Amino acid sequence: MDNRQLIITIGREFGSGGLEIAEKIAARFGIPVYDKEYFTTALKGDHIIARDQVLFDESSPLTMPSVSMIGTDWFDRQGRIDYAEFNYIKREADAGKSFVVVGRCAEYVLKDNPNRMSFFILGEPEAKAKRIAATYNMSEQKAMTACKNMDKTRKAYHNFYSNIKWGDSRAYDLCINSTRVGIDNAVDIIENYVRTMRR
Repeated sequence: MDNRQLIITIGREFGSGGLEIAEKIAARFGIPVYDKEYFTTALKGDHIIARDQVLFDESSPLTMPSVSMIGTDWFDRQGRIDYAEFNYIKREADAGKSFVVVGRCAEYVLKDNPNRMSFFILGEPEAKAKRIAATYNMSEQKAMTACKNMDKTRKAYHNFYSNIKWGDSRAYDLCINSTRVGIDNAVDIIENYVRTMRR
């Protein structure tokens, strides 16, 4: 392992606090976070137009509306953005840059990079619903439904592009239940694991 480069990939269930964990672990190592917001800005020059912003959500063609409703160009744009993200991650890694990347099949895209460490954050349904309800000011019942739907969408997206199954523990260095350990302890666990493996 090249100690000058550090790549951390974070897969996560909706409401598990995966993005917060990614941001905190990135701050501890002083490296950037590549997430939806980052890619929306970073890829603006790749012929992305305003109506394409929703395509930065992790959605596979299998979870998009039917062709009869939206037209085939929607699928083309979705695939272009997905592969633009994958290629961007590869270029950054090949350039020797260090970063934390959230989602984007990154543990699969960078599976051959020896400096990559991958983590999956999950949580108990009730706890995830409470977090989403508080974040988006909705009822816990609606939040529970939102969590189920988003996780279904993320799973379909990931499994469409990758032969590594979303959330399969064999694909990650560690899977962490943030409900049981808490957000800050999850960050500590990841940091300790990374520092141990980089000795």
